[in-house]
Amino acid sequence: MNDQEVVRLKTCSEMEFAYWGVKDFAYIRRVQIDGQPAMSVHAANGTQLAVLETLSAAQVAVLQNNMEPLSVH
Repeated sequence: MNDQEVVRLKTCSEMEFAYWGVKDFAYIRRVQIDGQPAMSVHAANGTQLAVLETLSAAQVAVLQNNMEPLSVH
């Protein structure tokens, strides 16, 4: 990251920051759907993209869409 990028991140709006990385990363977290465990996949800005049965399935779906999977604990 160069100095211009650092300045840009420090001065961006909350909305701009929320969309930073939206096409590059997807967050995976555990959820309950109808009482059953599942894995929810979210874009960097928090938008839910998918709900899958297993962590492996969620990771594969993220990778197939050219994004980097990140876990949320």
